[in-house]
Amino acid sequence: MKIEIAESLMSSWLRHVRHCQIVQTNWTTIPSLARDNKLESQQTIMDELSALFATKGYDLFKKTKNVEQLLKQSECDIIGVQLTQNGKAHIIAAEVAFHERGLQYNVDNNKELAALIIKKCARSALCMERIFSQKEGEIIFASPKISAQKYQLIQTEIPILQDFFESKGYRFTFCVLGNREFTDEILLKTIEAQRDASNTEELFLRAYRLYRLCIKQ
Repeated sequence: MKIEIAESLMSSWLRHVRHCQIVQTNWTTIPSLARDNKLESQQTIMDELSALFATKGYDLFKKTKNVEQLLKQSECDIIGVQLTQNGKAHIIAAEVAFHERGLQYNVDNNKELAALIIKKCARSALCMERIFSQKEGEIIFASPKISAQKYQLIQTEIPILQDFFESKGYRFTFCVLGNREFTDEILLKTIEAQRDASNTEELFLRAYRLYRLCIKQ
């Protein structure tokens, strides 16, 4: 099985920095838990979102036209759940991409890359409503290295996605953490938080402790 160190880092971040009591990696939708009464309204959301970004030159969902098909494709790298004192659940859905040469998917240009990330974020929002009956939460896309041009384009389009969902009565927070923000918010805060962590089963924390052990010799 392929081990994703960036997913392990995000998992540790959700546990030790964001204080999620429940964290699951490689989360996929479970059809038996889906609220089918959401299908019609979610199809409208998907169609309107596709039309909105089409005006900006994006083919957001490509050949996928049916929201049920879109959600069946869904997989989220990490889901974190914060249980509050009043019993409410705050859900954080995170996607993380670690490419040593910088963020790159199998796409032809930067607009296709931005469209892919927007699609991932929108799909996560629809999944959270469909499976958890949640219309609020955090949706994060994270990558430690993104070229300036790509990062600027993504950061320009994410607020449009945010405004669209807010106009439909959702209260999701969409966030992209890349480059220095990834380092400061995720990597360094996780390293700092691990000083008080006794659990050594997490891959990233074990790797970091091995590194610390070796450089002390």
